[in-house]
Amino acid sequence: MNYLLGRGEVLTTPVNRASGGGSKSPPYDFVTAKQRVSEKLLNTTQELEQIPDRACPDNKVVAIFTLHPRYISKSDFPEALLRNTSLQALGSLSRRITPERWGVNSHPESALTDDLFVVGDKQSFATWSGQIEDWSEQTQGASQLTHLEDILPFRVERKIRSIPPDQDKAVFEIVLHNGGDSSIVEQYYDYVVDLNAEPVRQRRRDVKGLTFLPVRAE
Repeated sequence: MNYLLGRGEVLTTPVNRASGGGSKSPPYDFVTAKQRVSEKLLNTTQELEQIPDRACPDNKVVAIFTLHPRYISKSDFPEALLRNTSLQALGSLSRRITPERWGVNSHPESALTDDLFVVGDKQSFATWSGQIEDWSEQTQGASQLTHLEDILPFRVERKIRSIPPDQDKAVFEIVLHNGGDSSIVEQYYDYVVDLNAEPVRQRRRDVKGLTFLPVRAE
């Protein structure tokens, strides 16, 4: 049964709805964030410089930007920072970390965050490393330094999933980010042959910027 209430307006009160998207208290102030990133970037740049040129198509290398767990929303993506440093995000993987600082009193011991795989030429990383000490809070993308928990080179150990322990030779599936540029795959063919390995070209598959390529190798 439905009841019809007289003067129903007296049973209601205004609701003040809190607006979302307010500013966050960052885990690191700007000076601290710049110093942390500067040190990590220098170490990363030095390690990336050691990668042989033949392993760097078009002189491109990949680093990992670990985002602070409080800055993994789409709106917090460090787009301005990447644009100002001439770097590009290829993709990401989730990982649980315990950051150095949280910036809030109430927080878990650890949390899931995103590792961004970031590509650029060696000079882009070197240029940023050389200029970051002169950055101010007004520099494009500088405010997003507080979003970064770590910067690391993309090391070999993270690329390998499994190696058969009981065989002298095996077939490995190699996954390349080709960036829509077929010349990257051609350069990889030359690199593989230089290592006395055999790319199985007829089994190559290209899917949305990725190339899946079997390679027979020791």
